[in-house]
Amino acid sequence: MTTPKKYDILNPTIERTDFLCQNDPLSCAKERTVFSIVRRIEGFLLGVAMQRGKSFKKGQTPWNKGKKDIYSSETLQKLRNARLGKHHSKETKEKISKSGIGIKKPHSEEHKRNLRLNHADVKWEKHPYWKGDNAKYSALHRRVEIKRGKPKFCEICKTSDKSKKYHWANLTGNFTDVMDYKRLCLRCHRKYDTKKGAKPWKKQ
Repeated sequence: MTTPKKYDILNPTIERTDFLCQNDPLSCAKERTVFSIVRRIEGFLLGVAMQRGKSFKKGQTPWNKGKKDIYSSETLQKLRNARLGKHHSKETKEKISKSGIGIKKPHSEEHKRNLRLNHADVKWEKHPYWKGDNAKYSALHRRVEIKRGKPKFCEICKTSDKSKKYHWANLTGNFTDVMDYKRLCLRCHRKYDTKKGAKPWKKQ
């Protein structure tokens, strides 16, 4: 009996040859049965290898990167209609919710920098949540801190002790003007507000 050629399952273009049958019909039938099983196994392994080659790998360039108008308007409408009105079931929503619990995915420094650059012009009046003069008391003081920095000394007693707390104290009641504030320590700030007739402070 002639030994068949070895097959390369990852290269299906190689010419394949069948088993050579001997004069014995029984031996020939056995050989063909074995060959059929081998071909089926080879086909299965070849399909697995091809499927692995198609899977997306980290760092791989997407096929549609840089391409525009890939789908026609009719195709886009069909894709939209296919999912229109369909929602996840409660069980699926619970699975999605539980799958992310306890998993932290911190952004890299490069990604944070890109986010800052992309949203650099969406500040102050351009921000969608900008309230202007209707902002709350804490937000108005935070606005001063962003514009002029954190106070690190008192402009009345001239202390700069790091163990003390310092505030931006409003001068005339115009809280929206970031320049209408002065740096005061906690003690001087309380005295200053008392002289203006402000409400008594809560104990801190």
